[in-house]
Amino acid sequence: MQYRPAGPSMDIKLISGEMQEIHLPHFLCLGGSQSCLKDSVMVLHKQDSGVCLEKCELSRFHARLVNPSFSLLGLFYSLISLLLPGKEEREKQIKIHADVQVYRSSTSPLTFRMYLLPAHPHPRKLLRDQELEEGFRGIRLSKPPPVRPLHENEFYGLHTTPECIRMYPVELDLRFSQIAPNFSEVRIGEAGDFKIELLSSADQQTVWEAEILRADCSWTNPNQSSDNLSAAEFLRRHQADLVQKVKNVNQLADKLLSQGLINTENLSNISAERTEEGKMRCVFKVLESCGERGKRVFITNLQEQHPELLEELGMPPGWGY
Repeated sequence: MQYRPAGPSMDIKLISGEMQEIHLPHFLCLGGSQSCLKDSVMVLHKQDSGVCLEKCELSRFHARLVNPSFSLLGLFYSLISLLLPGKEEREKQIKIHADVQVYRSSTSPLTFRMYLLPAHPHPRKLLRDQELEEGFRGIRLSKPPPVRPLHENEFYGLHTTPECIRMYPVELDLRFSQIAPNFSEVRIGEAGDFKIELLSSADQQTVWEAEILRADCSWTNPNQSSDNLSAAEFLRRHQADLVQKVKNVNQLADKLLSQGLINTENLSNISAERTEEGKMRCVFKVLESCGERGKRVFITNLQEQHPELLEELGMPPGWGY
């Protein structure tokens, strides 16, 4: 249908009652001249009889549907038409929120991989799957996102300080792809601090920068003392972050119940909490009576539900319990 994704596909089922409206997230940047995109964004609604395109109200971060209808196959969102007047010029103007991810690859030679991709779950999943493959298996470094929105289909050049660092290719293009995202390989002679920047090819402005420290060059994960870090120690170190950032705790608790790690009373106490943070504190209280095996199972559940969060906390792809 000549449309492009602008946000995640969501399978939504209404169990009871009536849905008055729903807000679906997108990664478009609608500041300044991007207001023209509001008429170009549609919602793809998949039904038993096929698919249809629906108009929506577009805000900075969400598409709003009023009195939506759902089928068992759910709602799929959202695609930007490319069959518009001035297609080439319009493509250049489209700004999207993007992400830069850095993986440490090897120490001999010392190598890093730089990825540039839209802020969308599908390319992120493709990246994680690629990093799990033999020959990759890198450790993700926690670095800040770009300082401003980027243009889709535009090239961005990499620059390092000092300049003696080798990298190939020296440019990355921001595109939405159905295959594993491309990357730039960065090699340095020996461990040491260096700075890396991403520059717009259009105006040579810096859109992203990060400092790679000597500690980042060590193969040992900086967030753990050894590869044999226990589940209990991992949870103890990162309890504050997990309490603050884990969402859908009820779903997590249901799985713990099915695995026999908590009982129905524990589940009721967790569900009774009004906030996600309160629910997670209740989960941690229950985990105190679980042994090492139970804590490992809990972390495995977290890894399935929040893979990016676990990577952020220092658990690289392929390192599990």
